[in-house]
Amino acid sequence: MIRNCAAEHNLQGAVGVFEALEQSGVDLNPVIYGAVLDACVECRELRAAEDWRERMKKASMADVVSCNTLSKLALQSGNFDKVRRLMVEMKKEGLQPNRVNGEL
Repeated sequence: MIRNCAAEHNLQGAVGVFEALEQSGVDLNPVIYGAVLDACVECRELRAAEDWRERMKKASMADVVSCNTLSKLALQSGNFDKVRRLMVEMKKEGLQPNRVNGEL
């Protein structure tokens, strides 16, 4: 359902689905969190994506994939400084940039 909202460029709907899952007690995982981050990319909402990744970090759900996803949006937005800062941040978090990040 989150992906359906993303395809419709309905970020608010995607977050609403996530929050409904959260309230219902569903065991949330990085895939579910990542789907909302993907929705941010689909909607081209860099600020929302940055905020969502912070939420992922607080929930211990941030990983290399979430960094790649955020990097993708920053690149689409032409924000190369953000990509560089994200790579530094990854290293501080103990995440090893992979080939995808290294090519950024």
